[in-house]
Amino acid sequence: MDETDDDEKRPDPRHGAQRPKRVLPIKASAPHVYRPSTRAQIEVLGFQRSINLLISRPAISRLVRHIRNEIKPEFGLRVEAIDVFHHAAEDYMVKLLMECVALTHHARRVSIMRRDMILARRFRGEIREISES
Repeated sequence: MDETDDDEKRPDPRHGAQRPKRVLPIKASAPHVYRPSTRAQIEVLGFQRSINLLISRPAISRLVRHIRNEIKPEFGLRVEAIDVFHHAAEDYMVKLLMECVALTHHARRVSIMRRDMILARRFRGEIREISES
């Protein structure tokens, strides 16, 4: 093949050849903003997937040591015992809040109220009478 064959295959820019497409400048768009309910659902899913505890270890440790000092100051606690209290406290609170959410939905509300917490504890048998004071 010589050069004349290559020239015949290429379009001549003077005779209606395709021009390169014009590149439009990219607009700087605003960052995506989720609706508040969607953001909350994303956070809840993240907490459900994680295996981390929600309450900080130093806070639980201080609380357990404070209670221990009120009951029996000379009594010692191992780190494993504090971890057991930590897991038990988180498990208790998560289950109680799940019951509160169920009661809130049953009442056709969105926000948890004090009376939901009292009713959930009453269903569990932790308190005998309702005191709304």
